Amino acid sequence: YINERSALHDGEKVVVAGEPPVSFYLRRSHAVYFDRRSNLFYDHSRVEGTVDRWSNQRFLSTPGDLREYTRCATTVWIVRPVSPVRPTFKDEEVWQERLVRAEEVFRSIDDRLAVIRAELQPASGCGAPSVAAVSKTGERELPLRFRERQ
Repeated sequence: YINERSALHDGEKVVVAGEPPVSFYLRRSHAVYFDRRSNLFYDHSRVEGTVDRWSNQRFLSTPGDLREYTRCATTVWIVRPVSPVRPTFKDEEVWQERLVRAEEVFRSIDDRLAVIRAELQPASGCGAPSVAAVSKTGERELPLRFRERQ
């Protein structure tokens, strides 16, 4: 689901929370989140808690880590377990006043995984996402690397 919908620009981040196999299927960089109190934290944490052992992706373990990783994001895609027995983090506690909306946009057929799309207010000090510029006519313009060469 995320592979088809998430854009490849600075304004979007992907976080896999507590579901290691998902990293194998994602075709873009992302972060892996395991709370420090989780039994799995030590199984996944490497390089002083900054790299996930199995996916070699960025490793996050506190709401502060997650807030910093998504500081300049305007959209965060979160893959997390549905089960209340395996809680991950609370969106409103991580992003506080920046959180505009967080909604479940996909649930796996076996009802075990949910994909949440969180929309965030831009943080101060962050530029606009670099996926597209707006031309003088008001239409979106692709950056040079995506335009046809003349």
